[in-house]
Amino acid sequence: MANSITSFFQRITHRTSDRETERDPIVRIPLLSIGHEVSYAALASSSPQPVAPSPLPPTPTSVRNVRHAKIKIEVNNVLTGEYTWVRSANGQEVARFKNPGVCYAGEFNSDGQFQGFGSLQVPSRSGQAWKYTGEFENGKFHVQGIFAWESGDRYEGSFENGQFHGPGIFAWKSGDRYEGSFEKGQFHGQGIFTRKNGDRYEGSFEKGQFHGQGMFTDKNGSKAEGRFENGQFKNGRMNYANGTTYEGSFDEKGQIQNGKMNYANGRTYEGSFDEKEQFQNGKMNYANGITYEGSFENKQRHGQGTFTFANGDVFIGRFVDDKRRNGMMTFNKNDVWISYTGEFGVDPQSVDGSTTFHGQGTLTFKDGRIQEGKFEYGTFID
Repeated sequence: MANSITSFFQRITHRTSDRETERDPIVRIPLLSIGHEVSYAALASSSPQPVAPSPLPPTPTSVRNVRHAKIKIEVNNVLTGEYTWVRSANGQEVARFKNPGVCYAGEFNSDGQFQGFGSLQVPSRSGQAWKYTGEFENGKFHVQGIFAWESGDRYEGSFENGQFHGPGIFAWKSGDRYEGSFEKGQFHGQGIFTRKNGDRYEGSFEKGQFHGQGMFTDKNGSKAEGRFENGQFKNGRMNYANGTTYEGSFDEKGQIQNGKMNYANGRTYEGSFDEKEQFQNGKMNYANGITYEGSFENKQRHGQGTFTFANGDVFIGRFVDDKRRNGMMTFNKNDVWISYTGEFGVDPQSVDGSTTFHGQGTLTFKDGRIQEGKFEYGTFID
């Protein structure tokens, strides 16, 4: 169906561990536009075989009243038919259409318009045959009825002035289904939209789109609950099947923008995300007690930031590709050093890529001594 949900959840990754960052899934809800899924002409399948229409009722032999009338059947405003209304002496009424194969059986008003209960069947004219059975008023579908297409798609519910309006159920042959409120032919108000694969949305609709408070659940159990606007999730809480949660806002493309991510392994990130839904600027709390607050780039600590170790030591300075490059290190529980200010480099003997004093710097000792000059992988050279 046109503009359907092409994919409900797409997964991407972030890197956020203490040293080499890990990968976790992020759920995104893409733009959803189903506003014209009840545009009846659009639902026609390509070149289906038309259903043989029911035969027309016989013309009464004793005619008391013959009247020509024009009727506009408002099915997306695509069908205009002209028929002759015939009333016999015994009260039998028949509508004989000029359009081949069109058949109506039911009640009329005094002007020859469809009125009360009736059934209208139309053969294939632009790709698909259909049939309506229910109430009419002044020639239009009105109050309650069933509209069925040859393809197997079907609507049952309320009508007003020829359009779906009020409570109703629209079921697609594919197994997708909408149950709820309609307004002027579109999903509008409260409703439930389900897909055959198990995806489900329950909440508010406006002009055929998710709009207002609602909850979307995908087939894997991940959920988005909060505020939707024009088919996109704008603000609320995401619960992932793996235990990770996100609470915050989304941008105009439906991507994570600013909020708090709680990972199943105990890590949390609170801050902004870039256009690739990667950490941009915020605070990461690790399960082992380490925290980092500052800039990120390409899923790594990059730029100015503050790194606090589990033992209370603090580094404030510049990171490049997840590593300390230059800045000030303050030692809170060291028996020898107070602080080091200068350049850092990756220790070649480290198994996890840890950095140490390397390059120009100043090391201050607790006994008052100061070493200022060049360091090489933690050792003062000159």
